[in-house]
Amino acid sequence: MKEEKEPTRLIGITHLLVVVEISFREIKDPEADLPSDGMQQCLKQLEEKLDFDNKETQIVGIVGMPGIGKTTLAKKHLQVWNHKFVRNENEIFEGFREKSNDHDWVKNILFVADDDEKVKVLIVLDDVSDKKQLEFLRMDREKTIKVGSKIMITTRDKGTMEGLAHDTYIVPGLNDKEALQLFTYYAFTDHTSKEEFVEMSKKFVDYAGGNPLALEELGKEVCETNQDNWEAILETLPHRCNENIRRKLRISYDELTEQQKHAFLDIACFFRSEEEDYVRVLLDSYDTNADETAREVSDLADKCLISISAGRIEMHNLLCTLGKEIGSSKENNLGKSRLWNHQDATDALCLKKVSKRILNIFLL
Repeated sequence: MKEEKEPTRLIGITHLLVVVEISFREIKDPEADLPSDGMQQCLKQLEEKLDFDNKETQIVGIVGMPGIGKTTLAKKHLQVWNHKFVRNENEIFEGFREKSNDHDWVKNILFVADDDEKVKVLIVLDDVSDKKQLEFLRMDREKTIKVGSKIMITTRDKGTMEGLAHDTYIVPGLNDKEALQLFTYYAFTDHTSKEEFVEMSKKFVDYAGGNPLALEELGKEVCETNQDNWEAILETLPHRCNENIRRKLRISYDELTEQQKHAFLDIACFFRSEEEDYVRVLLDSYDTNADETAREVSDLADKCLISISAGRIEMHNLLCTLGKEIGSSKENNLGKSRLWNHQDATDALCLKKVSKRILNIFLL
């Protein structure tokens, strides 16, 4: 007798979206004019990590900096698999937004689903920012979730999934072609770049570094403005964040510890693209605990605030601008403002009535 295939129920975007500590934002459905090849490639790569033919429970982290498209990718993935799961009359169709640190309601939902021994779930925990939010999975996973279920976790911090996720997908930025397409969509009402704006458009795209949120917000900022305004905004990009972009990036910065903030601001203002060992030595020079400094650099990398490539510490343009903006201000209790700008340093020295000879030596 042929074995009857076990029915599977999808609990996802169209059925149940579990959202943990989300700063809610509406994600627009993709339109024909927006880039899709890159998204399809990401979906394919994510599917390779989340194997639905695998009968074991799988937890996969979707990681990346703010605005890179983690939530959009998770939603698209659910929509794709929504058509491949068997449906029945007992489908759950619910929507949730979590505003507290009590996640018992999540466990209760999973227990209800598990009442039916044949039910597996595909679920998204979106915008997780703290390990504590996932404790119920670490402690009660076998009791709470039917074996064979699939869980996706979107987060800006790889550390939140330590010892939990079976695999991690780092969301890449858009390539230059798709980035220009997305920027053009928002920068021009007819979605066609005018010839005199082509070169400036490429400069905006280069600065955005493939980040969809930045491309959208910068496109909106320059839309229906003249060439002079474009040039003025381009000139201030390295040290002035777009307000909406700043708001998203500040979430990650504000979650840092005091020492992590110091390290982030120092890297943004002075040490970007410097050798990792050199930066660690400089940070160690005013931190008596070298192990703490080493951990801060690693933590910033886990939080997608820096990357380490070929032995050098790199930082995305958007984050570097945020760091310089904060670092040159007197906000919080982070000590003296960081004088990364040549003219600001000169002015500060002059105000202190430094002799011309000392000033010349400093500028050399």
